Amino acid sequence: MFGAGRGDGKYSDRVDEVIYPSLSYWIWMENDHNSKIYFNINHSQDKYRTGYSWSCYTSVRLQPSNRFSIELNQNRCLVKLIDDDTGQLANKYYQVWQSKLYYNFTRNLNARLILQYKGMENCLDTYYLIAYNFRPGSFLYVAYTERFDSNPLNDRQGVEVTPSFGSSYKIFQVKFSYLFQL
Repeated sequence: MFGAGRGDGKYSDRVDEVIYPSLSYWIWMENDHNSKIYFNINHSQDKYRTGYSWSCYTSVRLQPSNRFSIELNQNRCLVKLIDDDTGQLANKYYQVWQSKLYYNFTRNLNARLILQYKGMENCLDTYYLIAYNFRPGSFLYVAYTERFDSNPLNDRQGVEVTPSFGSSYKIFQVKFSYLFQL
């Protein structure tokens, strides 16, 4: 499947409260979601009063069986904006790499592992999730999240030492949802 589009819009600048036109376009290509190998390529660009942005998103999913699938995603985005204070064009580049592993133990019990690297923050997020569907529309989720990032460590004299890559936070969550039928 292929697609393309263009959008003309308006947005309000909060500084001087003037309405400015904006222009965006996108193109994408993908195959059937139900195939054993799925891919998606998407490009978009937006134009603003003080700059523009473009992004490119790619995704590949392999599903060798009904129980297991692996998905690899990559998103790159470049934002160019004029700094209101200096009048200079500033570039900000964002990059996210993500891999997802899905495994269905049974029809009602599945597990997911998601690894996500954010280039601008230089961090790796890990998400572990077990979901149990104990009746239609009702679920029990058990999740664990941990972030690893590199921050320079300083000794007591204030001298910077070699950065380390360590855990910055850990979150354990349990969620219960129950569908009431009236």
